Amino acid sequence: MLNLRHALLASALMLTACMPAGLPGLVEGALNASTGNNSSSSNTSANSSASANASGSASLPDPLEIATLSGLKASSCSEEGTIRSANGEATNIKFSNNAEGRVTVYWLDRQGSRVEYKKLAKGESYTQPTFVTHPWLIANDQDQCLGIYLPEQGGTVSVDVKKTVSVANSGSTANLSAVTEANITEERARQGAACLTNKGLKTQAGAVEAAIGLYVQMKGTFGAEIAKQGYLTGVAKLLNDHGC
Repeated sequence: MLNLRHALLASALMLTACMPAGLPGLVEGALNASTGNNSSSSNTSANSSASANASGSASLPDPLEIATLSGLKASSCSEEGTIRSANGEATNIKFSNNAEGRVTVYWLDRQGSRVEYKKLAKGESYTQPTFVTHPWLIANDQDQCLGIYLPEQGGTVSVDVKKTVSVANSGSTANLSAVTEANITEERARQGAACLTNKGLKTQAGAVEAAIGLYVQMKGTFGAEIAKQGYLTGVAKLLNDHGC
């Protein structure tokens, strides 16, 4: 048990450059809880009162008001980070921009992360080979999500963007629920990592992904709750600090 304790603490120390300074203490506290050692305590309540991040009272756009669709279904930007690509039938998708502002077309990969494909000015169109199980996201010129669109049939489907709007808070942050040390989960941490990546905060995203990896490895040894206290509770403050 002692060697595993040291291994956990050493791993946590590697993350402290981007994670909250108390992360090793959280790991130590989690391990003490598992062995009945109450000599040290972790200040895990301090971050629970973090602000409810950037979601505020922002109203996400209705994806059906943003674009006219043929052969696709629409999903709210609130689902970004959870909708992911899978294997499916081949199709083609035509994007047309008839809105006043420029839009960006993103593919959502198997991790639910954005992959930029095309920027379309007013009047431009673009056809992309894809699959019926591959979701596509339309963002405005501030890179805020306007809608997510998933092909439902083969042949050629179309997304005709008819307007853009400005969303209070970025699309990647407005769609994520507030996170605290109490409610942080592996899935929510993964959504936060995708949000950080979309913001260009690759170092912070890497730190979150590393914490998730350690959580997955250690929950088999110490149990999910102890592994969560050791690695995921520290993630909550990082995500809130960056509006994810």
